[in-house]
Amino acid sequence: MIGNGEPHCQNIDPNQEKDFLTKPDAPNPSDYRRQPVHPTRGGSSASTITVGDTSEPQAVDSNGLTFNTAWAVYTHQHKRYKDQETGIEKLRVWVMDTVSQHYLESACEPVETIAQWYSNLKEQCRQTEQATKSRAREEYRAAIKPLTKPPKDFEAWVNKWEHSMSHAKRKGVADATDTHVWFEDLSIALKEMPGLESCVTAYGVSAKAEIREGTLSFRTLANDLREELRRRSKFGKA
Repeated sequence: MIGNGEPHCQNIDPNQEKDFLTKPDAPNPSDYRRQPVHPTRGGSSASTITVGDTSEPQAVDSNGLTFNTAWAVYTHQHKRYKDQETGIEKLRVWVMDTVSQHYLESACEPVETIAQWYSNLKEQCRQTEQATKSRAREEYRAAIKPLTKPPKDFEAWVNKWEHSMSHAKRKGVADATDTHVWFEDLSIALKEMPGLESCVTAYGVSAKAEIREGTLSFRTLANDLREELRRRSKFGKA
């Protein structure tokens, strides 16, 4: 959802300990006092600094920093803070413009921080991915259910099997990623189909090395099955 390349994403991963910058406080001139160069008898021995006053000697605070140094540090910190806030706002707008309304309503509460949005979206997507994988597994199992009679459209059956294989493999379904397993599943599905069972068996023998090495393409097999079905139809065998 939100990753590298998107606006200001470095700080928002909840798995990292890097914190957001907090708004810095401007130095208070009343905290800086100095000794006059020529104190007068009976006069005050110290005076409060005025913002922008660069006369000597310079006053310091309790930490030994001069006002000018403290102001320079504050200016730098404030700029970084403002850059961060601008980046966060841009990121919020980007999320609201690109994330679906369903996810916005379920994972991006307006009162939550952008880090909470990120965490919620990751969890939401993880659950969605698990559900998608489960559906792909069910689709694959349905496609390899052993046939008890020839389907009305055998080529459509092959197309459905190929689609289920593609989807299941893309989603990481174990059976679809193991060449030996999915080939055996297909062989069992076609076991009761006259003529085709021997065709698949012969195919397994000729492609034994590819099956063992995991290099046999299910798409190649699907194309070969369709070609065999067309050949058999042409000669009245199916």
